Amino acid sequence: MARNSTPPSTLIVSVDVELTRMTAAEIDQPGSISLADHRSRIASLQQLVQLFQQGEIPATWGFSNPANSQAIPELIDQEGMHEVALLGDASWVSLEKGRRGFCQQLVQRLADARRAGCELSTIALYDGQLQADFDLLAKHQISMVRQSRKKQRAGKDAPRHRTLRYGLWEAPRAISVAPSKKGWTGRSRMMINKVVRRTMRHGGIGHLVLDMTTGQYDSPRGIKFVAQVLEMLNQHQRDERLEVCTLRDLATRWQPSQQGVRARSLLRVAG
Repeated sequence: MARNSTPPSTLIVSVDVELTRMTAAEIDQPGSISLADHRSRIASLQQLVQLFQQGEIPATWGFSNPANSQAIPELIDQEGMHEVALLGDASWVSLEKGRRGFCQQLVQRLADARRAGCELSTIALYDGQLQADFDLLAKHQISMVRQSRKKQRAGKDAPRHRTLRYGLWEAPRAISVAPSKKGWTGRSRMMINKVVRRTMRHGGIGHLVLDMTTGQYDSPRGIKFVAQVLEMLNQHQRDERLEVCTLRDLATRWQPSQQGVRARSLLRVAG
């Protein structure tokens, strides 16, 4: 294998868990979820995290406000196995909000997360669009950007290593899987299997996003579905056909080669 390259077949698993949009209506109105439902969701989320830990499947977990999530202590207490990412959306990451509004929200959310003991290096866009704000991300130690589904480049056109400005990396194009109103279906399973098989067949990097932002894990059926997916991934890892890692891990692997590019650029300038 070439120096600083990724293993032949690597799968990134991202889990979008809690999406809280900042709208005037949502701020003014009281929450519609009951205390009992809230506690049930917390218990189910903790069970979901335990499934990933038992299956030894690292993942990048997306939260709009990581500091406010009950699952964060358990995620950051696993010796670096999991990654917590900042989940952005169009309510604060958009052309309409402007650079100042984006900066205020970014700084506040990152500061809150760090006070809670959570160091973030990835921003994952559920929707919305970044402007030329990569300098702000780099300034606050963000190294990886997952674009929203609408902004991701087509698979054949997407390079394996794509740099943005200021030393940021763009995450590999992701296939997002979300359950229907009836829950996880055969189509969901088919899409996941397709991503895994294609990654192992062609090598390189696959990226799977499990969209659970509406609480689809909060049911025995949802938990069972995820458990089966993780069992499959764990088997492929044991067979050494696939390696699962986080976006943070990927950025760390890519970084040395980028430093080499910068060094060569400086040599050309010096010459």
